[in-house]
Amino acid sequence: MTLIGLRPIHVIGMVLALTMFYQSFRLVRSGKGSVFEFLLWSCFGTMLFALSLGDVVTLLRVYEAMEVILAVLGFGSGLTGLLVLSNLALLMMLFYTFVKVKTNRKELYDLNQEIALSQFENNRD
Repeated sequence: MTLIGLRPIHVIGMVLALTMFYQSFRLVRSGKGSVFEFLLWSCFGTMLFALSLGDVVTLLRVYEAMEVILAVLGFGSGLTGLLVLSNLALLMMLFYTFVKVKTNRKELYDLNQEIALSQFENNRD
């Protein structure tokens, strides 16, 4: 045990969460990422940061507040709610990745056609 019950794994989690937040902010700022991606990764980073705080989270009664929120949403227990929400988040990420791959594949196909047409025109001349 170290300061306020933080172990090295907690510090690693906090560093990863802050890095995730900073990288997503940087990508949106440079125009390489969308606001949706920023919000998605910021939510994951915030949850990781909250869980990485260790004993501080129990002192602030974050888990009880989460259980109240999940009970309002209709989940019986907090653990069941967290499992369902994490599965939904993973499915959303999987769907988002599928859409990105499909979009990139179409863009690659269009680019390939443009290159083939330009090479055909250059060879004709």
